[in-house]
Amino acid sequence: KNHFLYKHHPPQPSSFIFDTMAEQKQQASEFRIRYFAFPGRGFPVRLTAALVGRPFEDEFMSFEQQAKEKADGQRRWSGPPELTVLDKDGKAVQMIGQSIAAMRYVAKLNKAAGLYPEDPLQAALVDEALDSSEDVTTVVFPKTFGVSDEQKKKGGEELCKEGSGMRYWLDKFVDRLDENAKRGNKNGFLVGDALTLADLRTAWVMNAVMMVCPGADREKGVLSEEKYKPLLKLIDTTMANETIKAYIKQYDANCAAYKEKPEQTIYKYSGKF
Repeated sequence: KNHFLYKHHPPQPSSFIFDTMAEQKQQASEFRIRYFAFPGRGFPVRLTAALVGRPFEDEFMSFEQQAKEKADGQRRWSGPPELTVLDKDGKAVQMIGQSIAAMRYVAKLNKAAGLYPEDPLQAALVDEALDSSEDVTTVVFPKTFGVSDEQKKKGGEELCKEGSGMRYWLDKFVDRLDENAKRGNKNGFLVGDALTLADLRTAWVMNAVMMVCPGADREKGVLSEEKYKPLLKLIDTTMANETIKAYIKQYDANCAAYKEKPEQTIYKYSGKF
């Protein structure tokens, strides 16, 4: 549960969920996102879904389900999140694995949202940031997530040193933010002057780094250094988006409801927040 992109709001009563679902039941969901009841790798996909304004569903799963299903060969690729495209009757049409591929698919459902540029060059700039965000996880997570406390401490010390692999990638993202600003884009994003998939996934990754890597926090750690202020601005600007904040309110309430009643696994959203 260390991959949170935000601090939890107090859960809303369960009735909030079912009132919301009642209002939304006439909307035919276009796809379903299946992942655990915490942000993690599924969260950038869920945020993309909220921002495109299409009706969709969250399906929560347990770690026990994941372990059994993977052992039975049911994962499309490796692990969740997985996105299932639905027809107008709610029947599965196609499953999509890999979280970044799912983000791209969802973003293309509403081009007007601007999350994935139509211009080939701008799209390539978004793509390189998406791919590089995954490179960050391959450097940081093996040393700091799912390991012993001693290994995590040692990993944090190694990663926070000047010249480390983590520092390399943090510096590269600062370079890209600076490059975009020099093009005349002043809102602190990675590509252009509006929120894209690149910002959503990078904000999640950078927050995950601060959460799982000892010594990388924004108060006194690596991310508190002056040169990394653009990365903190990116996180804060992304999470200040009003649609994202409205989605998080509903999402938190759904997580609380799922905890109380785990047999209720699917929660619907109209796409209007």
